[in-house]
Formats: sequence, C-alpha cells, structure tokens
Amino acid sequence: MSAAFYLLVRLDKREKLLSVAQALDQFSQIIRWDAVDGYYGLVIKATGNPRELSRHLEKLYGVTELSVCELTQDNETTTDGDDERFRSYVFLETDRGKREQIRRFLGESDNVAFCSPCLGKFDGVAVVHGETFDEVDRFLNEQVRPLDGVLRLKQDRIIHLDRI
Repeated sequence: MSAAFYLLVRLDKREKLLSVAQALDQFSQIIRWDAVDGYYGLVIKATGNPRELSRHLEKLYGVTELSVCELTQDNETTTDGDDERFRSYVFLETDRGKREQIRRFLGESDNVAFCSPCLGKFDGVAVVHGETFDEVDRFLNEQVRPLDGVLRLKQDRIIHLDRI
C-alpha cells in the first residue's frame, strides 16, 4: 500500500458531480479533489487504503467507474499562482523501457507542475499547466504524445467549480 493515491472517478451523468463531491467531506483520508472535464469527472488524492475508499464511493449514486493510481513516489509540490493557471491531469501509459526517460523529460519541463510514477491502470500522473487550455493542449500534442515510449495518455482538464 502506498502513502498516497489518486482515485479517478467516472460518473454516469455530469449533473451528479456536485452531489458526489459534497459527499466527499465525510472521508478524512481525502487530501483534495478536483472536478475535471475529460474521460473522468472527478480526481481525488487521498491517503490510506484505496480499496476502502473505493468501496465507499462505489455506493454513491452516479459513480460508474473507479480507477486507482497508487503513487510510488509523490513528487507533487504546490506553488503560488497555480490556481490562476489552466491545468490538466495527464495519466500516462508508457513503454516500460522508456518510463524513466519520459518522467525525466516531464520533470524538467516548465509546463509540468509535477510528474509522479504510479501503479495501477497508469504508469504516471502529471499536472500540466499553461496560460490557456490551448497552450496545455499544444504542449501535450507537440511535446508529450510524440515522445518515444508514450503509448497512451488521458487528459482531464481541471475545472474550478467556484469560477463557473
């Protein structure tokens, strides 16, 4: 069991996001959560036992899929002004022999807030940021997707519900 993990939550309808998010207050192991626009609707960072939290969340109305990414190393840092930038979670599937090279590239990039290796459905998780979502997309499409060893990636744009 890792010290921290990401739980990726897919909902049957986006309208249920707020009711599911409000239910998260009851779980003390949750470090934070972000509403996202992409394949998933919610990304949760938590500590403890991912299976236990998953069992509780599966009971919430509207949750159709849960994927766990257990962090083998938590490289996340926060910097002032991150909330003012446009950010996306990027979940990577990579060729085993190229993982370190890909992580090194992402870790050295100015567009990447952090990149952490993980176990589960994905090999790595990163947060990519920019002045606009177009800048984030351009970086992913021109710099990350073409990297030798990137098999697939899922991008989920972080949505600030208080700004809608």
